[in-house]
Amino acid sequence: MASDTILASVKGDPENHALSSVLLEEGMTDWKIIELKMKLNWLGFGRSKLTSKFGEYFRAQVEHFQDQYKLPISGVIDETTHQKITNEFFNTYRDAAQSDHIKELLKALKKLGFIDKFEDPSPAELKNHLIDFQLHYGLEASGVFNEATFKTMAEILSSPLQEGKKGQEILRLKKLLNDVGYGRIKLTTKFGKLAEQKLTKFQEDYGLPISGIADELTLAKLEKALKVKERLIYKNYPMTLQEVMDSRQSKGIIDKDALLIDPNKSINDTKKKYLFLDLSQTNATTAHSLNKLLESNDILARSGKKLLEVANSHNLNVIFLLMNVYEALEANEVENSSLDRVINKIAEELKQRSNSDNNTLYKLYCHPEQGQEGTFDSEWILNQVEVLYHLYNELGEYILGLEIPVYKNLEIDKYIRG
Repeated sequence: MASDTILASVKGDPENHALSSVLLEEGMTDWKIIELKMKLNWLGFGRSKLTSKFGEYFRAQVEHFQDQYKLPISGVIDETTHQKITNEFFNTYRDAAQSDHIKELLKALKKLGFIDKFEDPSPAELKNHLIDFQLHYGLEASGVFNEATFKTMAEILSSPLQEGKKGQEILRLKKLLNDVGYGRIKLTTKFGKLAEQKLTKFQEDYGLPISGIADELTLAKLEKALKVKERLIYKNYPMTLQEVMDSRQSKGIIDKDALLIDPNKSINDTKKKYLFLDLSQTNATTAHSLNKLLESNDILARSGKKLLEVANSHNLNVIFLLMNVYEALEANEVENSSLDRVINKIAEELKQRSNSDNNTLYKLYCHPEQGQEGTFDSEWILNQVEVLYHLYNELGEYILGLEIPVYKNLEIDKYIRG
């Protein structure tokens, strides 16, 4: 629309209302339109769809806003209108808990997975919800509904990767979900209910906000899940955790760190979960990934295949074997012997130590059946956990096998993948 046509459409006396320079008008497509639609929606001016297109319906809402705030009624977002919308929006939501429009913010937080159900939050509760959102998306955790928080919300809520949308990028998302193991979703360009169900299940399993929207953090988790597989075994014990602790105490065993006994203290800790790593797991990674990990090591470079063969032949976790080979190198145990001989010797020793009764660091610290003291103390165990954590995180791809102890009358926390 030409500028003279815009002037002709202004309701009111054009001589008394000089327009600022035009920013956005009907027919245009721009990311800023999404944010403006959302602001007007939340201020009570219609229910515009969150698309980047400036349509006829949105023009009518702009005119309604301009009329109510005594601005030239052009239906165009000029500088004055843009500033007025922004000012009114943040004035309204500055003290969000007291706002008449609080339901709009709560609906957004619920949709984004940060509120389980609609509620009438106190100012402190709403602040905590906002802090959770800000922390998750790497924003300043102020608990204040500010411009950065709003922009992030608007970006996610208008994502093309959610139910009801269409587009080629949805094909890639569906393929990712299928490849990671979340069903057999038909590869079409439409985001339907099934795709949303599978996506929300993935978000639940990986500890993400359950929104059904594939934001950048969800996509990053999906990409990582292609390379990192996780296999869980739950090992049941016929006694309670308290019985184990009491038995250990009666034998004079002092547990300085309670998390080493109670699985719920460690299961969802990114490092401590390596207490439950199955040290007898074979094929934990590939020779290629091992070689990439070892390429800067003068002695072990290109030893990935050999390490994997020895580990598999001894029913050992190759990363556990590698960790012990590193220790041997630091102790200069390779100088007077070939590398192959050292690797095989270490594997033999680990095989004897890490049998079915001692196939996790947890068991090496605590024998649950007898409530006895394990082979190693807590300091050694936690040091092993630290090293294993770092080695795994340096790998490109791997399968993480965990064996989680389950005690009588102890409900195990849901394991969060990733």
